[in-house]
Amino acid sequence: MARLSFLTQRSRFEILRIALSIGVFGFVCAAIYIGSLLVQGQQALDPLGRGNITWLVAQAPSEYARLEQRISAYGMGFDGVDASEVQLRFDIIVNRLSTLHSDFLAEFIASSARNSETVSELEHVVEAAQPLIENLADPDAPERLLELLAPLYPKLVRLSVDANTWNAAHVNAERESLAWLQWVFVWVAVGLVLCGLLFIVLLLFNNSLLARAHEQLRRKEDALQTQNHWFEAALNNMSQALCLTDPEQHMLVCNGRFTDLFGLKAEQTTPGTNLADLLPKHLLPGSQSGRVSKNMAVGDDKLQAMHDHNHLLENGTVLYVAHRPMAGGGWVSTFEDVTERQQAQDRIAHMAHHDSLTDLPNRSLFWERTTLALSQLGSEQRPFAVLYLDLDRFKEVNDTLGHSVGD
Repeated sequence: MARLSFLTQRSRFEILRIALSIGVFGFVCAAIYIGSLLVQGQQALDPLGRGNITWLVAQAPSEYARLEQRISAYGMGFDGVDASEVQLRFDIIVNRLSTLHSDFLAEFIASSARNSETVSELEHVVEAAQPLIENLADPDAPERLLELLAPLYPKLVRLSVDANTWNAAHVNAERESLAWLQWVFVWVAVGLVLCGLLFIVLLLFNNSLLARAHEQLRRKEDALQTQNHWFEAALNNMSQALCLTDPEQHMLVCNGRFTDLFGLKAEQTTPGTNLADLLPKHLLPGSQSGRVSKNMAVGDDKLQAMHDHNHLLENGTVLYVAHRPMAGGGWVSTFEDVTERQQAQDRIAHMAHHDSLTDLPNRSLFWERTTLALSQLGSEQRPFAVLYLDLDRFKEVNDTLGHSVGD
C-alpha cells in the first residue's frame, strides 16, 4: 500500500509538473503574441501619427500655383516681387518634388500609373525651368516659364484629389485593423487572466502536495532516526567487534567493541581511515596468514571458508575473523575473542589422544600417526619404522589385576 501510495503521489507530481510547464509555456507564448500585437498596432498608428498623405500631396498644386503667380507678377513688373522671391517659390517646388519621391509617399505614387507619370512630368518641368529661373532677367523668360508650367497644374490638382481618396481608403482599413487588434488583445488578455487563475489553482494544489510530501518525509526521517538509534544500540552491544569497509578497505563504520578489542581511540576509527593502518596485515580481508586451527566450524560455502579464520595474536589471544564481501563492493568484518573456546578445544583434543594417567599418547593417536605415515609412504615414498616394546609378564597383570591396574 505504501509503495502504491508513493507511486500515485509521484504520478500526481509528474502530471502537475507537466501542467505547470504547459501553463508557463502558454504565458510565454501569450506574452510574445501580445508584444507582436502591440508592434502591429504601433505600425498601424505610425502613418496616422506622422500625418496623412493628403496634406503632403495637396501642398504641391498650391505651391505650384503660387510659383506661377510670382512669375506672372514678376513679368508684369509688380512691386515687391523680384527674382529672389521667384527663386524661393521654385525652391519650394523642388522640395515638394523630393517629398513626392520620399518613401512615405512611394506606395501611393506606385498605386497608379497616372500618379507616376504626373511626378515624372513634374520632374521634367523642374529640370526645364531651372535654366529659365536662373536667367529670369531675360524679357521673354517669364512668359516661357508660364507656358512651361501651365499644362501641369491640372494634373497636380488631380494628383491631390487621388491622394485624398487613397488616404481615406487606407485610413478606413487601418481603423478596421486596429479594431480587430483591439478585440484580439481583449480576448488574449481574458485568456491570460483565466490562465493566471488556473495557474494559481495549480500552484495551490502543488503546495498542498508538497506539504503532504514534506510531512511524509518528516515521518520517514523520524522513523529513520529511530532505526538508526536501534541500529547503533544493537551495534554497540554486540559481543563481536564489527567493521565495515569500502573496496579500498577504508573504514565506513565500526562498533565500540572493535575499538576496545584492539585498544584503539575514537579518533583513530573515523570514517575514511585505512584499515591497514589499524590492524596487522594477516587480519585484513583477503589474507589467510595466521591461521592456527583447521578444525573450525565453517560452512560448506567456499567463499565463506576463504575468509573465516582463527588468528593467534602476539599476546596469546585467539581471534575468530570473518570477512563477508558486500554486494556493492567492500567488506563486513567481524572479530571475536575465542581464546577460551580454542583452549577448551585444544584440551579436549589432547585428552582424546593422550592417556589421562601418564599423559602419554594413546592408541588413537598411534593409529592416526600410523595412518598418516602410511599415506606419506604411498604418496611421497617416505619410509617409517615402528618400535614395538614388549613387557614381560605384563599380560598377567592385566589378566589378574585388570586393565586399570595395568595402565
